[in-house]
Amino acid sequence: MEVSRRIFVTFLISFFLFSGANAETHVLLLSDQEKTYLERKKQLKLCIDPNWMPYEKISERGRHFGITADYFDLFQERLGIPIVLYPTTTWNETLEAVRTRKCDLISAAKRTKQREVYLNFTTPYLNFPLAVAVNSSAEPNPDFTREMHKTFAIPKGYAAIENLPNAFPKIQIAEVKNRAEGFDKVKNGEAYGFIDSWPVIAYALKTDGVTGLKIGGELPGYGGLGAATRNDEPELLSIFEKLTNSLSPEDFERINKKWLAVDVKTELDYQLLGLIIAAVICLIAIFSYLYWRLNAAKEKTQEALENLKKAQIKLELMATTDKLTGLYNRTKIDELLQNELNRTERYNHDFGVVMIDVDFFKEVNDHYGHHVGDEVLKEYADILSNEIRRTDYAGRWGGDEFIVICPETDIEGLKLIASKLCDAIANHEFVVIGDGTASLGISTPQDGDTITTLLNRADKALYQAKNDGRNTVR
Repeated sequence: MEVSRRIFVTFLISFFLFSGANAETHVLLLSDQEKTYLERKKQLKLCIDPNWMPYEKISERGRHFGITADYFDLFQERLGIPIVLYPTTTWNETLEAVRTRKCDLISAAKRTKQREVYLNFTTPYLNFPLAVAVNSSAEPNPDFTREMHKTFAIPKGYAAIENLPNAFPKIQIAEVKNRAEGFDKVKNGEAYGFIDSWPVIAYALKTDGVTGLKIGGELPGYGGLGAATRNDEPELLSIFEKLTNSLSPEDFERINKKWLAVDVKTELDYQLLGLIIAAVICLIAIFSYLYWRLNAAKEKTQEALENLKKAQIKLELMATTDKLTGLYNRTKIDELLQNELNRTERYNHDFGVVMIDVDFFKEVNDHYGHHVGDEVLKEYADILSNEIRRTDYAGRWGGDEFIVICPETDIEGLKLIASKLCDAIANHEFVVIGDGTASLGISTPQDGDTITTLLNRADKALYQAKNDGRNTVR
């Protein structure tokens, strides 16, 4: 029940994060260049992972099946030209097909440096974390990053093989041909865990009859999947970015509920069946009485679970996400800062913070209005998300002020990161206001630091940057 419940909660969080979308987002506004490109192509060839349920697979009849199939049915309808499946038998064959331009795009893939040589990537539209399958006897572990020096099985060609060592240099990776081989390595002790997307592992554990394993934890921040398009035809990226943005909250709700939310109900039914069987075996003489009591208890339990789910969804959203920008909110940033301070105190790890304040934001609000001001803040948030490292955390500290936490970073590295962010903002062409800049202050921890003392130094540095003419780092 825990696996399915977690998938359900993750889906609903993703759904509410997209709830600000325009009700008419299904209308595509293509440029003349994009329209000409589609007229010339006449059809698009799509590659997928042929065995990666519930995301996708190629059925026995050679058809695209799964979550991504439903999304691409919407994309095809909104584009007005056919998107045809190019069949492959393995994920590595899929990567080779798009690299050699036998197909135009991949339905869902994670960005890596190697893939960027021949692919562009849209904003992720599948936002589930990576999960780790471990032996059922493994102890519960609330902080799975502490185990990332051990051996983990990962399917060949998957992005985690390239991306995870950047964040966890001591990780040992055992490449496997498929999930079955990865599960076997965990069972026989050759690997501590098997890593794949959360819905994929949950689906395999439920439908493939795998025993002796459980989901032991997750690796947030590494699971977002977007469409990957051939980079020699840049129009394709802009078209699919618009298609991704055209997805409405109703689209996400319908598709994800179809493939994921149904598992919650199924899991509850199995639990009830187990209770009934236990009652029959233990107390056969009073079976009818227990059956009546269990039905009554079931109704109360289901009602309590529904209330608990609703409360948990609201709490998780409030606890982690800034509604306007989609970045971490102040509560979550406080938690991350305290974690980093604890790690610094215990293990002497380096880390630093960058405070960012939008220059002349009051003038933007006064001149253009608060609606445009909100859009400008979203653009600043997008710049930060795109420019920081995968191991960094970006959040909205309040008003027009942002913060970036940089683990495993000394003062010199922090200066480079802050300068990169400052330049990226200054070089960005904002949709309405055109040019924009920011002032940045940096700070690294000192002995006896608290969150307050650490941020006070960063704040003082930020205001020194303001006094020194803005658009600079101090």
